[in-house]
Formats: sequence, C-alpha cells, structure tokens
Amino acid sequence: MTRKRVSSTSGSTSSTTRRTSSTRVPGAPAKPPVVHRRTPTVEFKPFILLLLQEAGGEREADLLYDELPERMSEQMRPGDHETGPTGELRWRTAARKARKELADEGFVQAPQPGVLELTDRGRALPPVFDV
Repeated sequence: MTRKRVSSTSGSTSSTTRRTSSTRVPGAPAKPPVVHRRTPTVEFKPFILLLLQEAGGEREADLLYDELPERMSEQMRPGDHETGPTGELRWRTAARKARKELADEGFVQAPQPGVLELTDRGRALPPVFDV
C-alpha cells in the first residue's frame, strides 16, 4: 500500500510504504509460542529476592550470584551458559539486570559496593516461594 506525503513548504510529493499490521485469519493455526534461548531477566527476580530473604535481608552480591545457577537449574536454558560480547556469562548479565530492576522498583539496594540488601519495601514482601 502506498500513500503520498506532501511537504508543506515546497509542495513536492514523495511516496512511502506503509506497513499494515498482520491480522490473524480465522481458522488459521496459531503461531507457536516463542522459545527463548536464554532465561528472561524477569525470571531471575524471585530467586534474587528469595536468596536475600533466606540470608536475613542482606548478602554479598558475588555470593548471591554464585548460588543462582544451582537454585535456578530448572529455569536455566543452554544459552545462559554462553559468554556474551563483554566476556561475562549471559545468565550473570541477566541476573545483574534483574537486580537493577529490583532496585529501580524499590525492593533492593546496595548499602555498600558488593552488598545487596532488601529495602523496607522488599522486607514487607511475603516469602517469594519455597524452592
């Protein structure tokens, strides 16, 4: 589908292609669900909260990250153990992003470098789950 665009200053026209949204045809098979090669960042959040809860609300970040792969063994995917462009394992990058999101949401903080702590809001959460 093509539409013409008129420039208000010169009066010239140019044509551009407009994308149309794909519409599912009734009776057509549904698209298969997206299969991720790596564990989505959001799946790390409850485990980070759980490990902090189990540690009494505060824990050294490296120790927490070292325990994540074992605790998340059923959630981890093969791509998580690949090395990213920075040389860091992809699961560790995702875990750090999840920690940052939890901090942005007000659940955790870093009272000093290398230490993670639940905030008052984080401490008010019910136990995440029993793993």
